[in-house]
Amino acid sequence: MDKKIFLGFDGGATKTTCVAMDAERNIVAEETGKPSNFQIIGTSKASENILSVAEGVLGRTGLDFGMISVMYLGLTGAGRITDADRMRDAFIDHLEKRSLAAPRVLIGSDAIAALEKFLAARLSALPIQPLRTQMMPALREVEIYDQLGGLFG
Repeated sequence: MDKKIFLGFDGGATKTTCVAMDAERNIVAEETGKPSNFQIIGTSKASENILSVAEGVLGRTGLDFGMISVMYLGLTGAGRITDADRMRDAFIDHLEKRSLAAPRVLIGSDAIAALEKFLAARLSALPIQPLRTQMMPALREVEIYDQLGGLFG
């Protein structure tokens, strides 16, 4: 099956929420699980919790891990590039230990994900479709915006 999905995460000190979105930008499932603030619980435990939430959302969709095109992890504590890279490397290592092929994994601050969600809601209310299209490019093959994550647009 060539269906691809995008998983977007908002992870912090109290919980991790994941949404699965298809290529048409439809949210097809949502799941909430344990925290993923790697600055507090460590990269190994955060990776375990993130993967658990991902497996939960995949279970709701009937899709498998190989269908994930991109995972965007908006995490508390990932505001510095060195910290985001450390978490990304740990998460990919965790996937490989579970014999799961790593999709494209992007990590950024949960504050950026929240800002993107806020802006997306405001921009989607614009009445003129061409203007909306210029300001929020459509997903292409479940590719997300490289700069802000494109998580909730």
